[in-house]
Amino acid sequence: MSTVAARTPKQRARTRPLSEHEVVATALAIIAEVGVSGLTMRQLSDRLGVALGATYKHVPNKSALLARVANELFTQIEHDVPEDEEWSGRVRALFVRIHDTFRDYPGLADQITYQPATTDPPQLGTSLIKLLSDAGFSTDEVDALMNALFFYTTGALLTAARPSSPGSSSAFRAGLDLLLGGARAQLASPAGQRG
Repeated sequence: MSTVAARTPKQRARTRPLSEHEVVATALAIIAEVGVSGLTMRQLSDRLGVALGATYKHVPNKSALLARVANELFTQIEHDVPEDEEWSGRVRALFVRIHDTFRDYPGLADQITYQPATTDPPQLGTSLIKLLSDAGFSTDEVDALMNALFFYTTGALLTAARPSSPGSSSAFRAGLDLLLGGARAQLASPAGQRG
């Protein structure tokens, strides 16, 4: 048996420098396999084929790593939202994508729920505010709708392990449609009767 073939990933010599992108992508792969609770910095380093210290040069701790992982997902999600639909279709597509993406990474919803300041994707938030404002919602209505959508989505993700929970795709979509239907009705009502 060749000595190279018998080496573990940790022992395998790297031919290129470690990048933050590679750290995040590998962490995502591990989370998809074993969930956030199964991810350790040592396991990540082993998978990357580097010493533990090399990983810590890119991320100081697991919490910072999870924030970077969540922000990477938000960046991917934002690029997948269709531009050609009306506001409610775009908002629906965005939140379905958030739900379905984070559902595939067990435990990562905790990061966006309990540490939202570390995973506040500014571009995504700015785009959503502009979309809702352009649709005709007031600043207060935009804030209220964004909060309702965020709390509904994260709540659905946190309860997804329960049978018949809103975390299932069809139940989540049905609830999202109710929220957006209420928002459309609010927008259609006369300005003096809104709020």
